[in-house]
Amino acid sequence: MIHLLASVLLVALCLRTLWFAAGRSRRQVLQIALAGLPDREKIFLILGSAMIVGCFFAGQSIGYRGMFFLLVLPGLFALGCRTPSDEASNCYRKIAQLIVFVMWSDVLRHIIFAAHPLNLPGWGVIAAAFWFTREVIWWYIVAVLSGILLCFVLISPVWCAPRRTDSL
Repeated sequence: MIHLLASVLLVALCLRTLWFAAGRSRRQVLQIALAGLPDREKIFLILGSAMIVGCFFAGQSIGYRGMFFLLVLPGLFALGCRTPSDEASNCYRKIAQLIVFVMWSDVLRHIIFAAHPLNLPGWGVIAAAFWFTREVIWWYIVAVLSGILLCFVLISPVWCAPRRTDSL
């Protein structure tokens, strides 16, 4: 029964992430800001997002998927500066801050587990709360980066309807 619950929870999280990403990608503010990014920042943002999202859904790759955040951070800061909406601007700046937290979370996790032998009351609750918080942040980051990827696909010229220039 517990295996079924874990599978249902995973499917629900994946569907929620896809729903959030689809909603985020259709916002015109993001489409305009992404189209206006300099090519270097846009390419690094898209490549880093694709690698992080791919590694996230491929499996336990926490050891190296954090490196790809270095590709994503400049583009997120640029999106934060380019989006005219305060809500969108704050979202991309907040994601960049959460990425820095996730990049340093292993250090915090080691500090938490190093203090475990002190047998403080409620220690298991602190460790579980930290793990849960980090996982929720990972899912949120992946949802936003998936939205950026979907937005890139939506605004790419490949998906625009081909125009016929010659008349028969």
